[in-house]
Amino acid sequence: MGSAFGGPPGLLAPHTGRNSRKERCAMPQVTIDNLPWLIAAALFLLLIVRDWVKKKLTALLDWIYERTYSRLAGSTLFRRSAVRRYAAAVQRKNESVPIPFLENRPLKMRKIYVPATLETGHNGEHPDAAESIRSVQNAIVLGVPGAGKSMLLRHSILSWADNRMERRRHRPRHIHSREFTEVPILVKLHRLNGNEKDIRQLIVEEFQRNDFPRAEKFVTRSLKEGRLIALLDGLDEVTMTDRARSTQTIKDFIQEFDRCRVIVTCRSAVYQDTLSDALPNVFRISEFDERLIRRFLSHWMDINPQGSVEELMVTLRDTPRLMQLARNPLLLTMIAYLYTDAYQGQGQNLPRTRADFYEEVVDVMLRRWHDEHNHYAAREKRRVLQRLALTAQDIPQYSLDRLTVPEAAVREVTCEVLEDTPLDPKDHEVPLLREILERSGLLLEVDGGERYQFAHLTLQEYLAARQLLNSPTEIVARYRRDPATWRETVRLWCGAANQDCAPVINNVFQLDQCLAFECLADAQHLANETADRVIRHFQESLGTLDDPQVIKAFGTVASDPRPRGKEILRFLADKATKTDESSSRRAAVAALAATNLPAVATTLAGLLGTAEGVRESITSMGDIAVDALGDASGRGCLDAVEPLATIGTPNAARKLADICYDSHSNGRIAVISAWHLAAMIRIPEIEESLRWHAPRINTSTAIDHSGDWFGARFEADQKMRVLANRIGCLLGSNDASGKEAEMACEAKPDSVITIDRRIGIPLATGSAWLPDWSQMNVRYTAASHDLEKLTGNSPGSAIRMRYHRGAHEDHTVPLWELLFMIRHSGRTHPELSAEEAWSILERIISATVNDGASHRAIMLLRLLSPKDRIALIQLQVANTSRALRESWVDASREVTYPQFRYGIHYRIAIALTVLITAAACHRAVLAGTGISPWGPGWLGWTAVGAIVTGWIALIADGALVDEYTLAYRGLAGLLTGPIDLIDGIDAEDRLLGLATTLFAPMTFFFSFLEVMNSFGVFTAALSFILWMALVAALCWRGWRLARIAHAPFREMFDSDRVVDLPYWRPLL
Repeated sequence: MGSAFGGPPGLLAPHTGRNSRKERCAMPQVTIDNLPWLIAAALFLLLIVRDWVKKKLTALLDWIYERTYSRLAGSTLFRRSAVRRYAAAVQRKNESVPIPFLENRPLKMRKIYVPATLETGHNGEHPDAAESIRSVQNAIVLGVPGAGKSMLLRHSILSWADNRMERRRHRPRHIHSREFTEVPILVKLHRLNGNEKDIRQLIVEEFQRNDFPRAEKFVTRSLKEGRLIALLDGLDEVTMTDRARSTQTIKDFIQEFDRCRVIVTCRSAVYQDTLSDALPNVFRISEFDERLIRRFLSHWMDINPQGSVEELMVTLRDTPRLMQLARNPLLLTMIAYLYTDAYQGQGQNLPRTRADFYEEVVDVMLRRWHDEHNHYAAREKRRVLQRLALTAQDIPQYSLDRLTVPEAAVREVTCEVLEDTPLDPKDHEVPLLREILERSGLLLEVDGGERYQFAHLTLQEYLAARQLLNSPTEIVARYRRDPATWRETVRLWCGAANQDCAPVINNVFQLDQCLAFECLADAQHLANETADRVIRHFQESLGTLDDPQVIKAFGTVASDPRPRGKEILRFLADKATKTDESSSRRAAVAALAATNLPAVATTLAGLLGTAEGVRESITSMGDIAVDALGDASGRGCLDAVEPLATIGTPNAARKLADICYDSHSNGRIAVISAWHLAAMIRIPEIEESLRWHAPRINTSTAIDHSGDWFGARFEADQKMRVLANRIGCLLGSNDASGKEAEMACEAKPDSVITIDRRIGIPLATGSAWLPDWSQMNVRYTAASHDLEKLTGNSPGSAIRMRYHRGAHEDHTVPLWELLFMIRHSGRTHPELSAEEAWSILERIISATVNDGASHRAIMLLRLLSPKDRIALIQLQVANTSRALRESWVDASREVTYPQFRYGIHYRIAIALTVLITAAACHRAVLAGTGISPWGPGWLGWTAVGAIVTGWIALIADGALVDEYTLAYRGLAGLLTGPIDLIDGIDAEDRLLGLATTLFAPMTFFFSFLEVMNSFGVFTAALSFILWMALVAALCWRGWRLARIAHAPFREMFDSDRVVDLPYWRPLL
């Protein structure tokens, strides 16, 4: 039966109560009352699963990104992200330096690294390797094993990655350094062994290993555009079979991608000038001098504070042969480990010869963690290592990889060794190998355990020599077969052999006289006949020797306390002091220096200025020569000062400080010493050493000479303050006539190219003889092209456009306007570096002025960074000498205060000004309305209008946040307003002058009437005086605090940017 509405039965029929109850039981009703509880429950559930959902969602997004990145990393879309991830991977891979001797204690590259230097450059100096290499397009870097070639590349690429990640964090708007635009890639050249790959393929694979997949397109494009730096490490690790092909591959790569920089490293003994046409720049890594040895040991002691740097340095100086080993970074690391870890608390002394040193290293490594923790005796592990070392050394040059030994060969050798012992090879082969690998650090797994290699080639060579210790004929035969591979091993064999080395040295002498002489220095047992034959050969040819290895061998033999060594020492001393032949004398001097004997240093110091090469040779002796050089300088020898500075150790710095304090020393010598100290104080360890150095004389005279101008930035360190003031005095800072200053500038050594900012800034700004930069006009036509580069316009129109009254008829312009242009160019032309801006400024000044004071000032400015140079001239133009001195002293005080315009003192002064203008308005309104008349009514309304429009103009011009505007247009408006009306720069300037002309006089007049009307004339006058005194006191106090907190010199020290100074206003 249908419903009354014609629909199906029950469709629109009313529900019964029973059905309603069922529905209510089946479906919860959502009402206004229970809605909050449901929302709370939903939020509670969401809170419970939030972390899980977030984690899963993050993982999903990461998975999607990684999948997308892995497929599109080389595309333009992901280029920036890919380079960032590559930089992060480079950081992770290179920030730690695994040392086999320090299991689970890798060294931090940034802390332990000591910058490598190159072999002797100008005046016996060792230029920084990284800086020298950075200055050329392509280069090959050579060095002995362990010299730090690979570390140099690793540190360079780590520095790039650090800069890249730092740039990402700070995101500066403009980057000028080419290191940020070029991407370095470090490639191991041994990966060319046994395949036909080229350098481009190796680069792509290396990117793949460093979280940059599918980099083919990126690499190809970057190579063509010259945006990759190829760091190719280890040409000597390429086998002889593949070396010719690999060399040609490198040449082809350089020729094809000639816009890219390429740096190759190789062992000195292996390189045969095969890349000279493609890599004309050859750099040789020098040994560590004592300064670098000390710096490395200081870093090491920071990580392993179980010893004393001074104590270890004394030990090294007392052991010349050990000091020679310490000049190699790898061997120095081993020495430091023995001293701080192995010998600590045991009273042992460091070994004195190369062979004894390696023997001690191997013995200590095999006995690590004490014998009770080792399951196998050291002699069994040593036998295995010696056999493995000989196996590795015997791998022929034409094999795929002669640095590593396959796992099968290693296990075979281990089994052969165990067969001669009671141990069963089947049961002990693997445990013995694992103990060597895990406990000694002498043998390492590579390629996932498929191959093995020694921790360093020198250890392999020594252990191979030990294996052949009783077989002199075998080592000679191996040397004849492969001289390059067995050269070092022969030397180590002679040092370790307990038998007469004559048969070996005689055979070697026939092939390589130089190696025979080096063996003579190492040999412990040698027949006199053979020794005399070798020595006589080199004595006769002393004048023709230019091989550093032979010179070093001469020194090693001469330092031997045995009769043979004493005889060689007398021979060299005679040649150095008595012969007239320059070549023989120069070689003898160099060989004497290689002995590292204190008595020799005294001899060489006496030869300074009389023989060629003495300065360079005595410098190479390091701290051993410091006392002798100090005595020579005390005798008036000018040539003794430069070596002290080049040695550059704390001991040398203290000696230079003594010369500065010594009132009896030659004046020129003291000045030269002061220049060198001003440069050396930049080095932290030098400054730390000088802090504890007590001068030899009463230093009160040094303070009397220079006050505390130079010592202000050395805080509470009294001795450094005294020394800094003494340096400033010697460099002519208080010489008003300029004569002493002229002498000091002429005495500046050429090697001093940068000095400490804390000395250089006051020297370049506070000297009495400096020119008055604020009154200087420069001829802008002298460098029209440079000014066009600064402004993009012709120089005359640019200056007239900036300040139409600035350009004079004689084509000169005030220096401060030129500085303004340079600052403005930094905003409009960000590609213009501080160095370029300084070059432009220097050329213009030099073309305009000819007086000596200006040229000396420029010379002093050159000793600072380009940013400091421009900032200092800005300060000198804008301030008096007194203001500069106050700013310099203020910069050393710790005060926190906002800019004066934002400080509480200025805010109160503004409030007091508003108060007095309100009082003036009140009185003016009363006068205008006639309630309290004072003169004609229009005067009152005129005053109200002047005050109101004056405040509107002041606020519009920024008076609330600019004290200069309030003072210039507000308080002095009666004077400055008419000037702006007549000679304003534009209409806005004239309008502001009109609006503020009557502000101050109307305010002061009617506010005075307001107080006088209530309290009388005397009270009004007194109140007005008190108001001015209070405002002045507030402004003075706030300005002083702000000046101290924001001293420009403080900004120079706290920031790398050029200080943005208002050149057109004096520094208050």
